[in-house]
Amino acid sequence: MGKDKSAKQATAQTRIDQFTTGTTGHQSEDPNPNEGGEQRTTSGDLPAILHVIQASQVAVESKIGEVRVDVALVRQDLRNTTARIIEAESRISTTEDEIAALKRSRC
Repeated sequence: MGKDKSAKQATAQTRIDQFTTGTTGHQSEDPNPNEGGEQRTTSGDLPAILHVIQASQVAVESKIGEVRVDVALVRQDLRNTTARIIEAESRISTTEDEIAALKRSRC
């Protein structure tokens, strides 16, 4: 029974891939070709198709979670970098003021 379920899931994945890429066509292992040579989805295929879709959804949600973590890290790095830039600009301004004061005192 496990092999049958795995085969149905593989067939379902193939059909999903064909749908998303726009390629369909008769395959010799398909017992239900229609007149156009395209595969027909039967009600027996639906649970396998649903399983593949759900597995894909879980994978996508996992990737979304990873991206959210990456975005949070980038935002934190940006905040830290911004703070360092502000601090450096302040030191530059102070140094420029000190240089200007020294130049005035020499004149």
